[in-house]
Amino acid sequence: MGCDIHIYVERKNDNGVWEAILGANPWISTYKDWAEKDDIEGRKQYLLNRSIEIEKEEPKILEGWIYDGRNYNLFAILADVRNYYNVRPIDYPRGLPNDVSDVVKQESDDWNGDGHSHSYYTFEELMQFDWDNNYVENEGFVSEEVYKQFKETGNPYPCSKGVGGGNVEKVLNCEMDRIIKNKYPWEKEKSFYTIIKWKESYAEVAEGFLNNIKKYILDNNICDIKNYRIVFWFDN
Repeated sequence: MGCDIHIYVERKNDNGVWEAILGANPWISTYKDWAEKDDIEGRKQYLLNRSIEIEKEEPKILEGWIYDGRNYNLFAILADVRNYYNVRPIDYPRGLPNDVSDVVKQESDDWNGDGHSHSYYTFEELMQFDWDNNYVENEGFVSEEVYKQFKETGNPYPCSKGVGGGNVEKVLNCEMDRIIKNKYPWEKEKSFYTIIKWKESYAEVAEGFLNNIKKYILDNNICDIKNYRIVFWFDN
């Protein structure tokens, strides 16, 4: 079963009280981006219309506007969740902050125990952490095409934690090298996969997440980043 993050942004107001912040609904720009890339006129118009509808109905949202992706290595970094590669987290789950906003507390309560690994970080903590000099050791199965790509460019994607099927065969790297150079006739109907390992910095793993936070800080001219924080938990 998949795991998702539920993430909120809070700001400490002038009275020292933390309050939840609404943000632009990311589906508006997502549908616009899809429309720009779509060449089929009818579908293109549907996507544009959908972005307009969302902008009218729900232009701002409470949850997930700063980040709503499913990135298990990021989850491991933030809270030791779905930690498949012995990632060292920034910290283990801290629970909800004692002074969490009423709105976010209610959102958490609505999960009726199905949410787990609650935690939080101030923007200051996130910006001061050394993302560039901590690393995740990844591994995964790749096809012939991706293996060749990985050796030429270092790009390991797409990859998978496991592969299977009637025509699928797992082979060693040395065998994959031979298959790519000279595939035997009886091998042409098979799909070969081999396991590779590679290293990524935390900054590379968390690029989208960090970029969103940095953009929000810059766009809103925020100087007191210790007075902003993310509060989050996960579901399965």
